[in-house]
Amino acid sequence: MVDSPKQRTVRTSKVETCVSEMARREADRQARRIPWQRLLEARQQYVEWNAFSLWARAIAEAEGEVPTWLAKVLEEHCPGLLESERTSEITHRDPPLYRRILEWFESNVFAQAKGEGWLRAVTFYAIRDPAFVRDCAYSQHCEVQWKRQRPSAYPPFEEWRRASARLADEALDAFEMKEDKRQIIKVSRMVGPERFAAAVAEYMEWEAFTYWLRSLLESDAKFPDAVVRE
Repeated sequence: MVDSPKQRTVRTSKVETCVSEMARREADRQARRIPWQRLLEARQQYVEWNAFSLWARAIAEAEGEVPTWLAKVLEEHCPGLLESERTSEITHRDPPLYRRILEWFESNVFAQAKGEGWLRAVTFYAIRDPAFVRDCAYSQHCEVQWKRQRPSAYPPFEEWRRASARLADEALDAFEMKEDKRQIIKVSRMVGPERFAAAVAEYMEWEAFTYWLRSLLESDAKFPDAVVRE
């Protein structure tokens, strides 16, 4: 008997849910090895490096190769990435430039997280960061626009990132993502990345404080003086 499309969709959905839950549990297990502030800092750093790789990829896609000036920028930020290759032979294909930069910064910038066994936690939470998804949407927008008409000059990375933070609703709507994530990104643009990050950090502090108190609040024990002071 052949499964109907609906049955296959339901089965696939269950598998995806199971895999996602396993990934979340592993990320949570790894996250418990380090202070959450350190994980937050590493996640933000990962989001920044991912944006850099997306910027470089968008340019390489538009040009069909890595221009000499971009190769110099990549060598400055990622020493050894383009080692032993002539610039004229460097392309954005096989292996993809984005993948090569990703592997480089995971092996170099995040070498400690990788060695200590908590890199999975960093990547799990980073790819769910609204800024990560927004940068992906903006990169897709740039690739489409630049292939239609190559710009006379490409924006430097920092300028590209600021433009990503101001990404228009039309570009967000054109990018495939869950609707709740799309709305989070649109709302977060109203306050700016620094204020949004500060609010998230403050929320996490209060969440941790609540968990610390929960066992005492659920018991009839008298609060120790140290807890009362807190």
